Amino acid sequence: MKIKNSPELIAIGALLAATTALTAHAAGTIAYDDALATPAPAYTPQDTEKAPAAASTAPNKLLAQSREELFGLPPAGKPPAEKPAAGEPLLVKPAPERGFALNGFYDFELAYTYPKTAHWSRAVNRFQLEASGRIGGNKWKLGGRADIDPVYYGSNYYLDGVKNDQKLDFFWRENYIDFGAGDLAFRIGAQNIVWGEVVGLFFADVVSARDQREFILPSFDIIRIPQGATSLRYLSESPVTYT
Repeated sequence: MKIKNSPELIAIGALLAATTALTAHAAGTIAYDDALATPAPAYTPQDTEKAPAAASTAPNKLLAQSREELFGLPPAGKPPAEKPAAGEPLLVKPAPERGFALNGFYDFELAYTYPKTAHWSRAVNRFQLEASGRIGGNKWKLGGRADIDPVYYGSNYYLDGVKNDQKLDFFWRENYIDFGAGDLAFRIGAQNIVWGEVVGLFFADVVSARDQREFILPSFDIIRIPQGATSLRYLSESPVTYT
């Protein structure tokens, strides 16, 4: 008797072979790989009851660390480490009791007006110099700025009054001294008091005067005019309670 090969018979034969392999594997007599003539890896029984216990007893290094250990701080209640002996390097250098720093900047602005009565209208050279330092526990700062515009020195376009007003300007910048008394910090002198600053806008920042003579305003640090004032701040590490 001849049996004709057909897709239906091939599918039935594959289904019977898979069913036989599943039944044998469930009984523990054959592995899936045996049906493919490939040796299966040896099966090693595991004790499922002891595995969770071993995992639970293993220490978790991340959870076991305290806040001080995570951030490299000394443990709570432990006194701070002693100062290193002479000659040992310091990780953080303390602020010097006496110091001096000098900084500043130079800025140049150029403008030309046209087409009617074309003329140079602006060539401002801006110099600013600031010095700051520390004497003992007190901090001080001195600063000044000079704006020089050569256009108003040689031009015949502007009136003499305008030339005298615009050719040279000198501004005192912040000049103050900081000192403390207990938990109180004082600042006395010419200073910028910034309050409610919004980028590019003035809403509540109305304490310090501003120089707004320019059509296109420079940065806030330039247009602010320091005011003579005394400021007081209360600084305390202990919490404040109200009763």
